[in-house]
Amino acid sequence: DAVPGEATPDETAPDEAAPRRRFRVGLPDDPTLAGRMRHTLWLWVFQAVGGLRVTGSAPLEAMVVAANHSSHADTPAVLAAFPSPYKPVAVAADDYWFTHRLRGWAARTFVGAVPVTRKGSGGFEGLVEQAREVLGHGGSLLIFPEGTRTTTGELGHFHSGAMHLARQFDVPVLPVAIVGT
Repeated sequence: DAVPGEATPDETAPDEAAPRRRFRVGLPDDPTLAGRMRHTLWLWVFQAVGGLRVTGSAPLEAMVVAANHSSHADTPAVLAAFPSPYKPVAVAADDYWFTHRLRGWAARTFVGAVPVTRKGSGGFEGLVEQAREVLGHGGSLLIFPEGTRTTTGELGHFHSGAMHLARQFDVPVLPVAIVGT
């Protein structure tokens, strides 16, 4: 029996020369206390400053959540919008959020963020390792495919990491549009 988060060989697709590695994905566990607290905290914050409107729904399963990014409030908005069983974990830029001890602590504590290298080599491999921990245990991984916040308000170029992860872990991609943060 395969263990969640461990690689299993995949059959070679007709258009590919070599087999890809696929990872087993676990089922979502019950909500954690930390997940409930984050969800409740950010829901209260958004209600206090004018509310939050959520349209649509998502299946209760491990998934890659891909959202546009214009503000530091985007991650808390997603945490407030998703009920705690989803346990969304945000991917955060290591070079910004985790270079200062206080900022790293805040990112881990208040949004449950995991660091990822976005420049240089090893970025995608690091993302896969973080994804194994999150998706392998049934959680949802929040990724901002633009790689950074927009400065113009226009949607930026999406990098392919979210799609590659979804394919490698055989999980759906849930597109999320964040407006007004």
